[in-house]
Amino acid sequence: MQYNAPLDKLPANPNASYVNGDPAQGLKGSIVSAESVEMDQREVVEVITRANARGYTDFDNVLCGVPSNSDQQQLRKAIEGFIKAHVSPQESWIIDTMITKTVHGSGADFPDLKAAMYWLSFYKITQNGWVHFTIPAGQWTYTQNVHIRHPDLLRVDISGAPLIGAPPTRDDFQWTGNITTDNTNQYAMLRSKIPTELRFTSGMKMEVTGATTLYNLLISGDRTQTALLAFNGSEHVTGVNGVAVHGSGNGGLGVGKDGSLWTATFLTVSGCAGAGIDIAGGLFLGSPVVTASNGAQGALIRAGGVISQSAPANTFSAKGNNGDGLFFQSGSAGSFMGGLFSYYHGYATPPASGLRADGAHVSTPNGYFALNNPGITATNGANVFAQGTGRSPTDSLPPNCSPYPNTVGNGNAMIEL
Repeated sequence: MQYNAPLDKLPANPNASYVNGDPAQGLKGSIVSAESVEMDQREVVEVITRANARGYTDFDNVLCGVPSNSDQQQLRKAIEGFIKAHVSPQESWIIDTMITKTVHGSGADFPDLKAAMYWLSFYKITQNGWVHFTIPAGQWTYTQNVHIRHPDLLRVDISGAPLIGAPPTRDDFQWTGNITTDNTNQYAMLRSKIPTELRFTSGMKMEVTGATTLYNLLISGDRTQTALLAFNGSEHVTGVNGVAVHGSGNGGLGVGKDGSLWTATFLTVSGCAGAGIDIAGGLFLGSPVVTASNGAQGALIRAGGVISQSAPANTFSAKGNNGDGLFFQSGSAGSFMGGLFSYYHGYATPPASGLRADGAHVSTPNGYFALNNPGITATNGANVFAQGTGRSPTDSLPPNCSPYPNTVGNGNAMIEL
């Protein structure tokens, strides 16, 4: 509809405003055109009529009615109906029940996770609602970043197909002394066990902002990414329940300083050009974690970062990385309960440290360090509590620690055995 100016102003000024008359001042009011009255009404009536004809409902789930003078809220109701219809003609804008949506594959609800998250952005999930996104077996390639974020992400999970056989363990990750061979072997092993693979190329990655749970996913890259799988701020703990990350660039899995990650079933990170795991927030072990054949440290724990283990069975295994097994920077901390295995580090001679603490506090009683040189390194006031550390014919502890066990050195650092 175009603007219909007062008749007495046409054609000289088609954008003229209407004015009221004032006889006391001798002012003449505007001459109102028929179009200015009729067209407004027809525009509004058309919106109301179309919403009714299409069977739209407003935000209270009430059917939009036919035009009527008895209801002065019909335009607002019709607009709500159009908004809901834009999201999905068959669904409410509020999710109040548990629903399942499929992603990828023939007949799926969404072609990829980007489309799924866009759809979800139009919804609010109540305390009674839950959204399950399921992804079938197959390799699904992404050439764009995927952002998993929503105000109600706590009531959302993303699941791949069931695992094939037993979950991967540290014994499934080979160490041959050749990192290229090892990376090829690790990738093939993971693909044989985890049938749903999200493949990211050209520097693209997956970022989770908020708390959700990921199940049974292999997230792979072409070694061009920085933090192939990144977890950032949330007031709740994000869960990974059976997730493998393989083939990132500088950092495979990252936990931001305001992020917290809880593991269940398993978490593995392998074949990355840089550090396998890069932690500035919290990593809480509720399952075994393996970081193997990465180009730098198995795990880099930055200032403020924390690794905490809930039980010895939830082992943290750093195997065959090209740098230190675990490197705790100043201001970080680690608490293990006898479930830390760190060995075969460094493809060059001599191997790197199984654990390095620089101004950090780490408790790892009954840990296992073998084929490292040295097994544990502490510097700049670090304290490593490692009583009962495991020994074997190839184990470097004791006395191959720096400083020597139970003495102070390297800038007031100490390793307690």
